[in-house]
Amino acid sequence: MRKHDHASGKSKYNVNGSVLVNCKVDSERCIIPEGVTEIAQFAVTDTEGVIKEIVLPSTLRRIGSGSFICSNLERLIFSEGLLEICSYAFKNCGKLSELIFPESLVSVGKECFYGCESLERVRFGSNIRAVGDEAFAFCKNLKELHLPGSITEMGRGAFSYCPSLAAVKLLPGIKSVSDEAFAGCSKLESVSFSPDLKYIGRSAFFGTAVKELVFPDTLTRISQNAFSWCEELTYVRITGGKTEIEKDAFSFCEKLTGIDAPSHLLPPIHLIENGVLKEYTGCIGVSEDMIPEGVTEIVKGACPEARSIILPKSLRKIGPDAFSGFDNLESIVIPDGVTEIGKRAFYGCDALRSVVLPDSLLSLGESAFEMCPSLSSVELSPKLTDIPGGLFRECTALENVKLPPHVSCIGSGAFRECTSLREISLPDGSQKIDDSAFEGCVSLRSVKIPGSVKEIEMYAFDRCTSLTHIILPEALAELGIYAFKDCRSLEEIVIPGQLRELKKGIFSGCSGLRRAVIPPATEKISRYAFAECTALANIDCENDINFAAAFFDTPYWKKQHPDHVIAARMPYELAGNRSGSALRDLGYDFFDPDRTYYIRLPDEDGVVEVSSYCGEDGPDEDGFGMETYYDWWYLDERLHAIPGVPVMHAYSAREKSMHEEKFEALRKKAAEEIEKRIGKS
Repeated sequence: MRKHDHASGKSKYNVNGSVLVNCKVDSERCIIPEGVTEIAQFAVTDTEGVIKEIVLPSTLRRIGSGSFICSNLERLIFSEGLLEICSYAFKNCGKLSELIFPESLVSVGKECFYGCESLERVRFGSNIRAVGDEAFAFCKNLKELHLPGSITEMGRGAFSYCPSLAAVKLLPGIKSVSDEAFAGCSKLESVSFSPDLKYIGRSAFFGTAVKELVFPDTLTRISQNAFSWCEELTYVRITGGKTEIEKDAFSFCEKLTGIDAPSHLLPPIHLIENGVLKEYTGCIGVSEDMIPEGVTEIVKGACPEARSIILPKSLRKIGPDAFSGFDNLESIVIPDGVTEIGKRAFYGCDALRSVVLPDSLLSLGESAFEMCPSLSSVELSPKLTDIPGGLFRECTALENVKLPPHVSCIGSGAFRECTSLREISLPDGSQKIDDSAFEGCVSLRSVKIPGSVKEIEMYAFDRCTSLTHIILPEALAELGIYAFKDCRSLEEIVIPGQLRELKKGIFSGCSGLRRAVIPPATEKISRYAFAECTALANIDCENDINFAAAFFDTPYWKKQHPDHVIAARMPYELAGNRSGSALRDLGYDFFDPDRTYYIRLPDEDGVVEVSSYCGEDGPDEDGFGMETYYDWWYLDERLHAIPGVPVMHAYSAREKSMHEEKFEALRKKAAEEIEKRIGKS
């Protein structure tokens, strides 16, 4: 094979046969010599940005893949005879401004002129057949484009994301527009279709500015999302009788008022099977969605962007998550005849303001209206017998709710974090308030609990900081831990006669509590039932001496035991890993400043377990390397050592579990000493 060099001025061209292999160009004008029929990959690599103009010879037939790397190229002069420009040939030639292709050109490859940001005009010859994938994508200044009817292959995204392109004319002969062909051409207002057009691909005109569309009779398919997010589109006309319109072809076209087309061409806006609404395929941008009559059950299928949804009279059931996450939904009327609403049916409907549930409703799922922060008005069905868990959780605008007359249970977290809820009245006959039912209802001032309620579970009214008064029912037999924790405005509490035990933290943090009435039937009060009740000065309790540990650190206890040194409670924030030096700085003198300690929360008896690393040793007892050993202490809540309760030195966690009885005996000894200190006999 013949190999020779061509010289032109200071430029040098290395040609193998008739293929330009590489060249060195020292001037702004690069003239490829006659006789060259093909340009190889990377043949013209101008890393210094010298070349501004390239002149191609009349003998050239093929430009190879990635053959030109010329960042400052401004002008490209073609000659007749060129047949093919391969992939990436002029990719990112950012200063190239105009392309006038020769009549002979048949194909332009993938990403051939991708990212040519200065390119404004492209004119094809009449013999062009194929334009590759993203061949002219991201040509940000492309304004003029003429597409002749000879094009039979248009690649995916061929002209996508050309934001300056305002008009496109598809000349007679063009039968298809490829997937994403003009997607993201945000200023594309006018499209003239070929009279021979049969197919428009997926997302072909996604996000363009087209205003009106008139399709030819020959069109057989408009693919999914072909014109979605065309926010300026107002009118569509389809005159043929065989056009298939796929799902979401015109979704999020908010200004589209209608489609002028034979009804049998349109996709089912609501996919209904045997009366069950399963899917929505219409224009997602519509503000009002009307579910057709005949639908008896909704699984999914309404417009998720609608502000208003009109339900049919035939409806009987709304399934789980049916409208979950419909952020724009402001109003919905649930017709009489609906008997069931499933779990999370309206979960997270941010804009929903009011709900009226029909008298026919018998079943309401958990969290049906959870996380609806704008919901301020609710009317419940009188036939409901339970308020399910999480029903109105974090409905922060909800102020008042009238409960149905036969409700027996308020479910777990049903009104949790309803921060605007001011009052609640449980109907006569109610039996139970479940855990966290009203937790965090910081505006709740008034609660009416009927005498029939037997159970109030843990955290039921935790952090109801505005609650000033509560009457506990006489039938109450179970009051869960922390049930009224941090009810700071609560001033008086009367414990009903049936309640045998006041559990951990029930009234802890009730800093405004001044008086507590404890009946003779109460057999046990947790050490922390009234923790941090810093105003509690008056306690009516026949057996108060037996419950001294429950009231210590309150004004009442101090009044009863004026000569005793009161042990301050350990701040809960000290729990966890703490350095000895930091603890010493806080005044806890027990600790060695050169060690690190792990402090656990006090147990029911006020005993604090503390451990500290003291070394490692073999052998490997459990297959995880050498054993780690700790010192173990049982301290009081002042984090002081307890006389007669020694340190357990150098026990691994495994050994501690093996000697559980020994450690428990030591803990009990500590508990006994603490009881003596606070005057419990």
